Amino acid sequence: MKRRIIICLALLLALSLIGDVVAMLCLNSSIYQLSKLAELHRIQSMRAELASNGVRIERDLLAALGAHSLARTQQLDSLRRFRKSLDACSSCHHNPAIQVSLDRLRDSFFAYENVITEMIDSGKGTDAELSDHARELADAMVKQTTQMADMAANHLTVRNRDAVAGVHHGWMVLSGSMIATWMLG
Repeated sequence: MKRRIIICLALLLALSLIGDVVAMLCLNSSIYQLSKLAELHRIQSMRAELASNGVRIERDLLAALGAHSLARTQQLDSLRRFRKSLDACSSCHHNPAIQVSLDRLRDSFFAYENVITEMIDSGKGTDAELSDHARELADAMVKQTTQMADMAANHLTVRNRDAVAGVHHGWMVLSGSMIATWMLG
């Protein structure tokens, strides 16, 4: 009888240890997935800010062209905000495909900045050719930033589902381990 009790206690201890190890592995995996998810939320926020600043540039341009004058401080403030957002995105990306998109966006931004500066400095805020070129560049930047933000949002949605599934899996393993240990006990 004593031997049976010792064997049962040993089995109970082994099952408990195995369940604990598996639960810890699942928990560790869930924590890793959630930290990656938090990073993706940060990236999504940065891309959304970039897209918002792109829209602000276009809105300011259209408002200024409608008034037939370019407000220097407002335009330069919009450019500064966009550049800051673009630099923040560029500094954290190492993915070559995304870096190519950011480089194209940076080229469009510099071309836009040159056109706006020329329009402001020369007083040709109503010059049709410059205005059309500025509109085209602003529109292209808005499309690029919106596409990048949408891409990040889609990726975030997939990773959200994966993280939730991982947490659910960990919960199921932990619950199963506890129930099996209780039943064996």
